[in-house]
Amino acid sequence: MVHKELYNQYVKLLSEKIKKTKNISVIAEGYISEKNILNKKYYYLQKRIGGKLKSEYIKADELESIRRQLAKRTKLTAKIAELNDSLSKIEAASFILSEDLHHRILLLKRSAEMDMLSTENRKKVLNFTDAMTALEGLPVSKETRSSLEQWAEGKQNFLEGYMQTLTKYNMNEV
Repeated sequence: MVHKELYNQYVKLLSEKIKKTKNISVIAEGYISEKNILNKKYYYLQKRIGGKLKSEYIKADELESIRRQLAKRTKLTAKIAELNDSLSKIEAASFILSEDLHHRILLLKRSAEMDMLSTENRKKVLNFTDAMTALEGLPVSKETRSSLEQWAEGKQNFLEGYMQTLTKYNMNEV
């Protein structure tokens, strides 16, 4: 493939973004507020959910751990922003350099977006695809269904299953 180095750089950066995005999803989010009640300090982890401010009491022995998590989240967020910027630059360059390269990079990007979905959202995607195929009257092969279930359970990445399906139907050059 022409421009293989650029493609490989994109794969490396995208893999790093996926890893950091998965890491950040399990780290505390929000900020710590302090309240004085009867001359005693109480700490709360606060964040907005659906426009409403939610507070969660922080036990004294968990306070430093939450602070470290929030600091780590800040660093990861900044690194993900840097990665997004680098990925966008490669996408723009691929558009100029080669239509084939650009299509391959977009396939990687879309597949990575599928892989970054939570397990709950992956199950929703499966339910939606089941509904769509039922409406269309299109049966899903056992292999494709198995591949999608493995993806939903986090046992396989989306691109791997997608490429297996394309290969099955001799469409892997798309």
